[in-house]
Amino acid sequence: MERTSRCVVLSCGTPPGAMPPDAPLAMERRRLQHVPGTHTAGYAQPPGICAGDMCALILDPQGNVHAWGTPKGDDESATKSAVPLSMPNRDKSDAVAAACGSAHALVACADASCAAWGSNELGQLATNDADRKAISLAPGEARWSFTDAGTPIMLRHAFRAGLRVVQVACGESHTLLRTEHGQLFSAGESQRGALGYEAHGAIPYARPVEAMWPLPVACIAAGTAHSLAVTCGGALWSWGWNKKGALGAGPSGPDAPAAQAKPRRVALLGVAGAAAGRDFSAAVTVDGALYTWGVSRDGQLGIGEDATAVRGFAASPQRVRAVESQHVVSVACGARHAVCVCSDGTAFAWGAGGEYGSLGTPPASANGDDVECNERWDGVRWEPREMAMPCAGATAVSCAAGDDLSIVVSCMPDEGSSVTVPPRRMIAPPGAKPGGPGEPVPGTHLGEWTIRRLKRLANAEDGGGALLNSKKMIAAEVQRALSNSPSLCGSFVRNVYAVDADANWGAEQHDTAAASAERAGDKRCAAALAAGDSLEGAGWCALDPTAIEAFYQAALPLLASVRGAGVSHPVAAAAQVALRQLYVWIRNRRGRMLEAEALRPLPILLHNPLLAERTPAARQLLKDASDVLRLLSPVAKRTLSCWWAAYPPDLLASRLVRPLVRCVEVVVSDAAAHARHTHAMSVARWQERIAAAVSSGDESAVAAASESAPLPFAGASPEDVDAHGGLDVCLAAAEALELLHAANGRHREEIIPASQFYCGNVGLGVVDLMRDFMRLATPRATAAQLPGFCFASHPFLMPPSAKRELCQVYASHRAATAYAQAMSGGVGGGVSMESEGAFLSLRIRRDRMLADASAVLLHTLHNNPQELGRPMRVSFVGEEGVDEGGLTRELLVGLSASLLAPESSDAGRRVALWTFLDEPRCLWFRASNGVSDAAPSGMDDVDDDDSNDSDSMDGALRAAYVRARALTPDGSWPPAPSSALWHELVGVLIGLAFNSRQLVGNRCRLPLAFWRQLLGHSVHSREDMAELDPSLSRSLDALMQHEGDVERDLAMEFALPPGKLTGSTPPSLLPTASSVIMVTNENRETFVNHVRRHVLVTSIMSRIESVRRGFHACVGLDQKGGLHPLSMLTPSELELVVCGVPHLDFHALEKNARVVGFEPLNSGAPTVCWLWKWVHASTTPLEAKRALLAFVTGCDRAPLGGLGSVPLVIQRNGDGSETGALPSAHTCFDTLLLPSYSSEDMLVQRLQLALDYTRKGGFGLA
Repeated sequence: MERTSRCVVLSCGTPPGAMPPDAPLAMERRRLQHVPGTHTAGYAQPPGICAGDMCALILDPQGNVHAWGTPKGDDESATKSAVPLSMPNRDKSDAVAAACGSAHALVACADASCAAWGSNELGQLATNDADRKAISLAPGEARWSFTDAGTPIMLRHAFRAGLRVVQVACGESHTLLRTEHGQLFSAGESQRGALGYEAHGAIPYARPVEAMWPLPVACIAAGTAHSLAVTCGGALWSWGWNKKGALGAGPSGPDAPAAQAKPRRVALLGVAGAAAGRDFSAAVTVDGALYTWGVSRDGQLGIGEDATAVRGFAASPQRVRAVESQHVVSVACGARHAVCVCSDGTAFAWGAGGEYGSLGTPPASANGDDVECNERWDGVRWEPREMAMPCAGATAVSCAAGDDLSIVVSCMPDEGSSVTVPPRRMIAPPGAKPGGPGEPVPGTHLGEWTIRRLKRLANAEDGGGALLNSKKMIAAEVQRALSNSPSLCGSFVRNVYAVDADANWGAEQHDTAAASAERAGDKRCAAALAAGDSLEGAGWCALDPTAIEAFYQAALPLLASVRGAGVSHPVAAAAQVALRQLYVWIRNRRGRMLEAEALRPLPILLHNPLLAERTPAARQLLKDASDVLRLLSPVAKRTLSCWWAAYPPDLLASRLVRPLVRCVEVVVSDAAAHARHTHAMSVARWQERIAAAVSSGDESAVAAASESAPLPFAGASPEDVDAHGGLDVCLAAAEALELLHAANGRHREEIIPASQFYCGNVGLGVVDLMRDFMRLATPRATAAQLPGFCFASHPFLMPPSAKRELCQVYASHRAATAYAQAMSGGVGGGVSMESEGAFLSLRIRRDRMLADASAVLLHTLHNNPQELGRPMRVSFVGEEGVDEGGLTRELLVGLSASLLAPESSDAGRRVALWTFLDEPRCLWFRASNGVSDAAPSGMDDVDDDDSNDSDSMDGALRAAYVRARALTPDGSWPPAPSSALWHELVGVLIGLAFNSRQLVGNRCRLPLAFWRQLLGHSVHSREDMAELDPSLSRSLDALMQHEGDVERDLAMEFALPPGKLTGSTPPSLLPTASSVIMVTNENRETFVNHVRRHVLVTSIMSRIESVRRGFHACVGLDQKGGLHPLSMLTPSELELVVCGVPHLDFHALEKNARVVGFEPLNSGAPTVCWLWKWVHASTTPLEAKRALLAFVTGCDRAPLGGLGSVPLVIQRNGDGSETGALPSAHTCFDTLLLPSYSSEDMLVQRLQLALDYTRKGGFGLA
């Protein structure tokens, strides 16, 4: 393909090393001109360039180095070169990066070695002590040595074994080196702090900057005596000499310490690159903004003469407004001037040096005449001005700056062509070979380039030994990158908005980050920042989970194919090395601030699919990750949660959550099986002792053996898990799952269902839940006695059914204790009349269900509340039978139909407790004014004569009414409609349903805010308001977003608006106000908060307390506090336990159903098929299906586990074709008694007749 443009090197100003002339500089040297001696035809790709005080270097695309300049020393007769000379390349190793300092230079080569020459008085060549002595120069000698051909002597030395330098930066007497994995090293003078660590004297070897490990450094810059480093996450760090604010961070000024060796974070977000000069610095962000800071007396900051005239320097980054309309892509700093290149190909210069020509000349005017420089006599330019290109159509690609020299790589179009090369981003540092290892684009440590290579090798045809060698080579590279924490920190970087949560950013940086994210197309991050999310929320954009998944999918098969027999997977081995490195580094930090970028290896390594395997390597990897997680501070853990909150739901569940949950499930299953086997052996030994005692005829031996009977097997205990060797695995998995669960619940809507975190095998019979809970609840003297792992300390791993079982066991334990005390005459008094033995017995009338049940339950609540935790036994007056659960279910569903029904105009269906909200389709507490009071349904027709009817009441029920009347002020029953007793009864109803594993049915349509308050959670946020009353919430949001004058435009009083939640005459929000107060722009936020708090908290406080009092009495929750199993339930889980699952899967019900009496050869067998055909038909209304479910089970909702957990039995009940019998049911046993019918129509007709009869006169759905 023919080339349509060429890249040339241009320069202006004083050549490197030349002394300033006495006469004014010629005009030719003020303009950007072609550098003499360089490739006149140009380069196919932009070359790398760099400049120092005494020389400048060019790296051509072929890896050759060209240098020109003059040494500065006592021997002024030393060789001077005004044109670039080719450097010797004895080892034929291509150069990939280069840098020039004041009197030394370094070149990084592709063979992992470095070439250095020049002054080494302070060890800045980063060789070693022996080399330093060999080239040390005596006073008076030339600081550089040259050959007869005029080229410098290069001192080649290998860097560190296994590390390859891809970027170098040189200051006056120090050197920075960056490796391919983002590790940072430094050497040279240490007195001014430019090395990044405390040291004494010169450091003649490359020493790692420990404070920056393992942050992935993507770009470095060295000033005269200070240093800058940009990480892959867009963070900028600085250290060194800060007398004039060159660091842009930390204390500065006459009273601050000048030398600051500890790296500090500069308050800039999304930094793409940086440059350093003499006591000043500059940085470019990803959105093209240019910032400068440091000394400004010579205009080198470009912010104007008046901006820093008072102090003469800027201690923090300042936006260069003169190029605000441009998109700056690179910047370079000289001694007292700076140059930048923009995305449109223009170059700008500013600062001192106009008399030496380093600022160039402005473009030609419209008439073609040259515009003379109009700088002051001292040549200072206070703001950036465009530099003229040598010909039309030429565009700047990159830039560099020396002492009084500016260098620009320009794309010169061929004749008749207008195609140009786009400018290079600053992230490609000056002096880097284009397209080579010196192009450190963030994410290429392990990223798209690695994935492409892996896929290409995986799809390659069998090429014999060459293909195998290629696979082994890339396998070694991947393993080397995975075992290096800095490499992982720079891998899979999605963008550069990752910030650490410990940094104290101001509002300006917050707005800058939001604007940068919006321009970069990162809408999720921009929306979070614009909504006021903390800056740690921006950290969630730090990783690309899709790229991580693609890498593992491509790398695991290839690496497994090249490993030797009996060798662990290289990915697992490498991950363990990286985690151990990270563990040591975090431990050595000793509580100091941990940067967010240093945490990247954790989510990358935990994404590893090998964790799902049951191998020793996977277990060890999980343990190593857990060790690191335990060292993290709460702030660092929140940062990890932010990142995981941005994961796609499928990857979060399949790659992180479920593999870790399976680890716990496997350990628990193995421990339970082992414990069950041990228990079985113990029972067998006990039976042998009993048999031996019986055969001996010794009654005392029989009695002693009987007393030593083992307890029933309750499940594996934490001690069993520990004894089976799985405690460390459970701890490790729980550590990671806790952070993942926090990430999943970071926002109101869960990323994945909470059920993904449930360990399905956790329950009675597998895990000893009571022992597990009591191990946590028992007070301990020391922290060492706390349990290492128990499910009670990680309740998100327990399904709601297991939590309910634990609560029931706990309540039964409390009830048994109370009963034993009562029987022995201890605390708690004697046994009440309502209790028979260890049960809470209720004998009531079916037609007076609410009246009778309220009298018994409310008296028990106020006199013997501990009895409410006992198992219920219900019987109806005039009906014989034993309660096996069905009668209890009838009672609870019947009570919910009366207590939880919405308001209605029908006098027979009035309810005083609730109001129905149309938009969210739920119930809420009725407003305390503006609505007429009414008694609950079923209480309007109850009076004293009815309650004392001797024909329908027995002695126990009559006595219950007598005691219940003592609870009302006037001694009457039922209580007044406004009495708190009704809300207490609602709490008792919910508590009884919870204890008895029964559902209250579809009547309980209460919002999630109710269940939150029932558990004592805070409820007054915008999301709670939007869930309860979306219309009112939208009105409040519109008020907050109104841009005009609220008082003039809306004319709203500071008072509650009338409505269902506030009543027709709502109370005042400010009862102490003596006059009308209007809502204004200043007080509208206070008004909105008052409205939300009144609706959600203040107006219902007494009523929700009454509900909570009745509920707590049933579940045995001590009002004084203390640990209780109920605290492990979330509000949504409590709603599921009490109300059931709203989704009805009748296919699962059919699959689990058992048919009795309908044999395959029996003529009635088609009846069952017709039944399921009617259930699954699309024409069958959902209400009819719910009615059938309530007809058989007593409730129209599915229990926990769905309809598939209902043990439905369909039993043949005679021949209905002849008798016309209707279907019937035993709700206690979930049994449908179905006669056989001769036709499908007859089945449907008789079934609907039975359902209609139940709806009209039955107990549950009236």
